[in-house]
Amino acid sequence: LKSVIGHAFDPKVKWALPDTDPPYKPMPKESDQQGRLISEIRRFYIFLEGTNNLKQVKREQLFIEITENVLCWGLGRVEVNEIDTLNIHHASLLAMVRAVGTLSIKPHKVLVDGKFAPKLEYETQAIIGGDASEPVISAASIIAKVIRDREMRYQWHEQYPQYGFDQHNGYGTPKHLAALIEHGPCPIHRRSFAPVKALLQIGI
Repeated sequence: LKSVIGHAFDPKVKWALPDTDPPYKPMPKESDQQGRLISEIRRFYIFLEGTNNLKQVKREQLFIEITENVLCWGLGRVEVNEIDTLNIHHASLLAMVRAVGTLSIKPHKVLVDGKFAPKLEYETQAIIGGDASEPVISAASIIAKVIRDREMRYQWHEQYPQYGFDQHNGYGTPKHLAALIEHGPCPIHRRSFAPVKALLQIGI
């Protein structure tokens, strides 16, 4: 989601797992888009390989299981003009802040995949490789990707069918790049992304 042509936002999802038996304690809320998960969610188990390698159908199934069994989750996004203005790194941090702000339960700690974490009022920890070591980051990855891809397949494909978003979800496939060359970028393409920027420079 951070560097893909064809999407207007960079969602970051935060969510919380139940602790043991009620009363539950809020667990850390995480964000990102990939990783592995072996996690107990209210007495049943979900087993994942790397989430990037999951089939769409499996990811959709896990999305339902996760969102129906967590204590809370939230979605944060930044629009395409914000990404172009701030750059992808700072826009991603802003999306994280917005995601945390939507939570119905205040976190006692926020874990973020990677080297950098946004400035929050809560304790925050950046974890390099956290997508492979923190179950909630993996689950948050699934939520973010499913929501993003659904919007590409339905909302944006209906509005801009010439790009074939229903086939590649806005990722940088040869077919998508060919459509960019033929039709030029549409409003949801990031102007700061290299292929789009190159087309604009030559007047496409």
